[in-house]
Amino acid sequence: MRSKIRRNQRGALIILMCFVLGLVALPMIGLLTFEVSRAMAIREQLRSDCQAAALAGAARLASSDNTDTLQTHQDVVAAAVQAFRANSINEYTLTGAHQVQTTSDNPAKNEASIYVRLLDPNSSPPNQPVELGNPNGRIVQVVGAFGLTPAFGTFLGITGPYTLRSEGLGRVPQLDIVLCFDVSASIDDQSPVTFVRRYWNSAQGRIRHLIINARPGAPTTGGLASGKLYDIIGPQPTGSSLNAHYPQSLEQANTSGHSRPLSFNAALRGTPNTGSPPGNYPSGNSGSTYDFTDLVINIGEGPNGAAQYPYTSPAGYVYPNIETVVEAARGNLEDALTFNNARLNTVSELSGVSPRPGYQADYNSNAKKKRRPLVDAQDAAKDFFTIMNNNTEAHFGFVSFSTDAGTTAGETIGAPIISSSYAGGNANYSRPGITLNETATKYTEILGVIPTTVAYGSTNIGDALLKAKDMLVAHKRPGAKRAIVLFTDGQPTAPGSGNTPWSHARSIAQQIKNEGMPIYTIGLAQTSAIIPGECNILNDDPSKSVSYTDQNGITQSYTPGGGNPGVSYIAGNGGKFFLVTSTANLRYTFENIARQLVQLVAIEN
Repeated sequence: MRSKIRRNQRGALIILMCFVLGLVALPMIGLLTFEVSRAMAIREQLRSDCQAAALAGAARLASSDNTDTLQTHQDVVAAAVQAFRANSINEYTLTGAHQVQTTSDNPAKNEASIYVRLLDPNSSPPNQPVELGNPNGRIVQVVGAFGLTPAFGTFLGITGPYTLRSEGLGRVPQLDIVLCFDVSASIDDQSPVTFVRRYWNSAQGRIRHLIINARPGAPTTGGLASGKLYDIIGPQPTGSSLNAHYPQSLEQANTSGHSRPLSFNAALRGTPNTGSPPGNYPSGNSGSTYDFTDLVINIGEGPNGAAQYPYTSPAGYVYPNIETVVEAARGNLEDALTFNNARLNTVSELSGVSPRPGYQADYNSNAKKKRRPLVDAQDAAKDFFTIMNNNTEAHFGFVSFSTDAGTTAGETIGAPIISSSYAGGNANYSRPGITLNETATKYTEILGVIPTTVAYGSTNIGDALLKAKDMLVAHKRPGAKRAIVLFTDGQPTAPGSGNTPWSHARSIAQQIKNEGMPIYTIGLAQTSAIIPGECNILNDDPSKSVSYTDQNGITQSYTPGGGNPGVSYIAGNGGKFFLVTSTANLRYTFENIARQLVQLVAIEN
């Protein structure tokens, strides 16, 4: 009997325990499950907020046009923080999220914090943090933390807060880019120059320097050949074959197409033998008023590019007149012995000039700064490479081109210092190419060679595109987006003649299309007369009209038509054509292309 009672008591106890379990424990388990699910959901929201912030930072990095990397990175951090604070977690907004300097921050209950830094994807091991301002930082990492307070923490005895942590990564794209950079003769046609006839006046027993007559109607001061090279020469739309600053193939001045040819007369030169006037100048007073022996850049520049002296250079060299400029350019002011051997002691205009070492180098340094629009294009190209290097994972190639395209960093072209008709000797001038590389950006090498380029030769667009295409095929990186950027101020004039240069360029564009690569083209029009030709060869859609303002301030438009497919159109794959009529817009055009090349990449955590 007692045994039966005990069994009944145990059964009642079990029933009671089950009742208590059902009444207390099971709800607690349910609440605990709710809290776990809630925490997981909040962590997923935090991860999404971090990823959005990382992509916002990467977008700011990729779209920056600032060459100051530190400022860019500071802007990146600010953009990521702003994006994070614009979001929410459950019912809690992140407006007040704290920006912290550690990945292990523990926020207060229902509060959040954000930490932003940049990583180097190519470090060893990969993705190591870098200091702000380090151009190797190309991944934006956002670490977010949230102080979670359980909804039923008091009932469950777990009041918190408990730190939830997550991260987001935004990566800029990998790009393989080759820039084809036109350095043909016309690329310095806006340089301020003076044409001088330097000769030995036998009657006076002295050297004379005469500024020769300009072509009729040239917008130069006093009708003399001193002003912008293009205005003086009045060449055909493809530009002048003269070069403002070495190599100066002056005999090419007599090329057909100039409205008033300026010619160099070889008969004016006296053989520089012993006993003849030294200094490599013509003897006698013969010659046309359009014959010249020297072409110098007006380092002292007045209105419309005309010569204006006196001028004192930043290095302290004094140029009281054009005579000083000519002799400095020739190297006759380096010392007293050279000065006297060149018979410059006969030139009264030089009586106040003291020869000193470095005069020629000083002239060249100042002249290089006025080779327009070449210098403007060089600066825009350097900024393009710098922005892309700072803001993307880009590898670069560089092809300078004229009659042919450069292939190596040290490639040169031989040309006369003054003219093949003049006893000035020959020299080698830079026409570089930098090959794309799978393991190195080549950024530093390219920035080093861009300033060395000089204006010379014809315009072989086809050869430039071919060299660029070959680079991108032979040295592509898996997963990298490939593109060619072509800058020119003209239209194809080589190889061959007639339609051959055009058909050659278009055939190479078709090869580029077959490789799946776009061509972004920039046509710089120094005169509105070249615009139809540029549009015909560079366009991205021959049926699309291009509007521009001509030299008279009148708005014009031009449509290439179906018979004139441009290389951007032929290559396809998203390539675009940009017409630029002012050098002031060159930099912005390069930046526009940079933006179009960029696509953001989110990295899975």
